[in-house]
Amino acid sequence: HNSNINSVHNLLSELGLTAIMSFFIGGIVLFRLFDITKPWPISWVDNNMKNGFGVMLDDILAAFFAALIYYILLTILLIYTSFF
Repeated sequence: HNSNINSVHNLLSELGLTAIMSFFIGGIVLFRLFDITKPWPISWVDNNMKNGFGVMLDDILAAFFAALIYYILLTILLIYTSFF
């Protein structure tokens, strides 16, 4: 009886960890996508600000746009799944 409860607890813990890790991996992938492809305005900062602040701002903008897109995608997913 107790071993069944432990097995269920372990399974749920692993699934939860997998969900959390996939959430973080999705954010990292989006950040790297924006950081590598450098769409506007990230490309403008990269091309016109050739100092330490420009390098940092480039990464900050990539993180901002990655977070924005990720938030929009997760909101759409949440709205979509709430209808079913």
